[in-house]
Parts: sequence; C-alpha cells; structure tokens
Amino acid sequence: MKKCRFIATVLALGLSMSMFAQTTPSAECQEKIQLFNMYAKVNNYADAVEPWTWVYENEPASSQYIYIYGVKILAWQIAQAKTVEEKMAYVDKLMGLYDNRIKYFGSSAKYPTPYILGMKALDYVNYYTKDELKRDAYGWLESAINGLGDRSQLPFVQQYFNLSTNIYAKDKSHGEKYLTDFVKVCALLDSISAKNAADAKKIETATAIKQEVEQKFVSSGAADCAAIDAIFSKDLEANKANQAWLNNALKFFKKLNCIDSDTYFKAAVYSHKISPSVESARSCADLALKNKEYTKTIELLGQAADLSKDNTEKGEIYFTMAQIYYTGLGNYTTAKSYCLKALENKTWGEPYILIATMYASNGKRMFDNDETFNATIYWAIVDKLERAKAVDPSCAATANKMISTYKQYYPKAEETFMRPELEKGKTFHIGGWVNENVVSR
Repeated sequence: MKKCRFIATVLALGLSMSMFAQTTPSAECQEKIQLFNMYAKVNNYADAVEPWTWVYENEPASSQYIYIYGVKILAWQIAQAKTVEEKMAYVDKLMGLYDNRIKYFGSSAKYPTPYILGMKALDYVNYYTKDELKRDAYGWLESAINGLGDRSQLPFVQQYFNLSTNIYAKDKSHGEKYLTDFVKVCALLDSISAKNAADAKKIETATAIKQEVEQKFVSSGAADCAAIDAIFSKDLEANKANQAWLNNALKFFKKLNCIDSDTYFKAAVYSHKISPSVESARSCADLALKNKEYTKTIELLGQAADLSKDNTEKGEIYFTMAQIYYTGLGNYTTAKSYCLKALENKTWGEPYILIATMYASNGKRMFDNDETFNATIYWAIVDKLERAKAVDPSCAATANKMISTYKQYYPKAEETFMRPELEKGKTFHIGGWVNENVVSR
C-alpha cells in the first residue's frame, strides 16, 4: 500500500520513476522527498533544506532528485553563508554530494559518472578560487569528456582546455599534454557540431569555443612545429585511410604555419587519394611547390579552387596561383589574370600590389626604346597602388612607400611637351600584356 501511495505521489509531482532507486523509500522518506521537491521547484530553498537534509542523511540512495535539487539547495546555502568558514563547509558538502551521487547513481544511463564528474569540476572551479591550477578539476573534466565523447556538454570541453592552458602557463612540463589536449578538444568540438547538425545554436556555440581554444593555443607559445609533428606522426599510418583525421591534421599544420613537414605532406597525399578536398589539394600543392614543380602546383591549386564553395577562400587560392605564375613561371599575363580573378572574390589590396610589382619589373619596355612613352608605366603602377590602399587600409604603408619610389620616374613635363598623346588629363593606352588606360599627369 505504501509503495502504491508513493508511486501516486511521484506521478502527481510529475517525477520520473527512473530517477529513483530500486528499493522503496520509507514512508517518512517519501513524505520528505515530496516536500523538498515541492519547495525546490518554486525556488523556496529555505523550506526545502530540512526535508532534503533528512533524506540525504538517512536514505541517500532513495532518489536522484536528492542530488539534482541538492546542488541548488547547497548553492543557495553557500550564497547565504555569513563567514568564509561557513561558506567553505557548504562547498565541501557540495563536493561530497557529487561523490555520493556517483556512489549511488553513477550507472545512470542519462547522467552517468562522467557527467557527474563534469558538473563537480565546474562547481569546483567556481568555488575553489584559491586553488590556482585546479588540477583535480582538470582530471575530472578529462574523465568527463573521455567518457561522454560527442555527448559532452560544451562547458565541460571549454573549461577543460581553459584549465590545461592555465597549467601550461605555470608548468612547461605540461607542454606535450597541452598539445594533445588542443588536438583532442578541437576534434571533439568538430564531432559535437557534426552530431548536432540540426541545432544551429549549439553549432554556433561550439564554433565560438573552438575559435577561443585556437586563440588561446596560439597565444600560449606552445605552438611548436616539432611538437605538432610528433603528435600527428605517431598516429599517421594508423589513420592513413581516415579522411576526417587527415583533414584535421592538415588544418592544424596550416593554421600554425608548420607546413615544411614530411608528416604534413604525407597526410596531404593520403587524404587526396581518398577523396580530393580543398584542404588536401592545397596541401599537395604545397608539396609540389616545395619541389619547384610549378605546373603541378598550379594544377592542384586549380582543383582546390574548383572544390571550394567559399568566395574568400577562392580569392586566396587564385592569388596564390598568380604569385606562382609570376615568380615560378614568369608568366606575367596569366599572373595578372589570376590577380583579377582573386579580386572578383575578395576585396583586398595585395593583388593590386602584385600587379604594380609586375608592371615595375616587366612593363617598362612596351614602346621599344622610347623612354618617355615607357615611363608612362609608372602612372599605371601608382594607379594600382592607390587602388590597393583605397580598398584595403592594411596595405597603405607598403603602397605609400612604393608610390613615393615610383612617382619620381613619371615622364618629365619637358619630355611630354611635344607629344600630344601625353597631354595632361588625356587618356593614354599602354598595350601589350599590361593593357591599361591611364590618365596623363
């Protein structure tokens, strides 16, 4: 009869039977569970304390609600504490609460031990402010994300890396582990985003955390190429058919500018064989460029541009192709055309500066030996440089320096006096591969 009455009470409260232990609580326990649930549900923690304390001390295995509401009740008590000693006594009790939850309900399918450890760690970080490095919490969070995988709560992942960063800042012997944590956390955030593809808010949060993680890592000074190489090289052969792992490795090498590595190039080749992607094509292009195989580099970059769905990325690829046509193949016409293609996809100054540089190096002999007409190329050069700084202020310093150099080579007024084509204000055409209209100065 008591058991039936208890079940009715549970249903009346809207509580799940799965939240209770297999053994039936005593009648007194049932009543007190009902009481603290009722009070806690409306945030009346002052009246919830007495019945909750009785249940927790006398029948701690009777219900998971002891632990779910217990965290809130203890947080309220911590906030009400009048002294530091009183506050820390409640904080210690909170940590014990998590330990008992693991003891009695750690095998819960919905809230297993890794989840409980993660929550315990977050509260430890929040309350134990004098523990600078919080290594215990770091260990609990590691157990949490290892156990939960892509079911990990995002605050667990974020705080885990924060603590690892803090430990590394004070203890450089943590360096190798810190690098491993960085790789693991970034891969985990990608997995969480993939698993929650329909949850735009969660993806946005995971992406923001990943950006924060990457920034912390780069700022930490731990971004050592040799260390990154060591981390990925030991697992490379085992993952040579794992496209996701390979592309993840390539992104890290690229982001940290550690592309002069055999591991990086091997990963690129393996990835490209499985399924060509923007990342694998660009990485294989890096290998070809390193070997001075310029035609092959261009071919691979062309593949990357075709595969890319991102206009900014396309622009960057086209600009790289322009640089190779200029410096590697000496093909000014095609180099210029790729600069212009880059500018179709992205507003920036560097392609204009490259065009100006090419004009300066190979555009000065468009009119045989007529030095006055040939000097008109400097008008075209300055036009491109002015355009560069107009669209991209970050290029202004470079552009201004070049402008001050090349302006002094303009055609002299006394040289253009008897040449009506170069009358000031008129449009003048420079032919050949330059193919520019300029205004006479």
